[in-house]
Amino acid sequence: MQETEFFQLSTTSALLLLLGFYAATFMLSLLISRKNENVDGYMVSNSAVGFGLSAASMIATWIWAASFYASATSGYTYGLSGPIHYGFWGR
Repeated sequence: MQETEFFQLSTTSALLLLLGFYAATFMLSLLISRKNENVDGYMVSNSAVGFGLSAASMIATWIWAASFYASATSGYTYGLSGPIHYGFWGR
């Protein structure tokens, strides 16, 4: 059987990628921070989001969290195939 070669970044490349990612996110945060907003506007979107969208967002959050923990439980119970089967078939 022929072995495949595993590709690995050099230390310099990895550090440059990390530094580039850090610089991009820092510049993005500076751009966002220049908006004239307060905490209330950020937390409740200045009451611009309706009840239906708020309720749908909360329900999606609850379902995602429950599904995340159920997948972890399935992995603990059934091994590596547990989360895969849970994700595909909702066991």
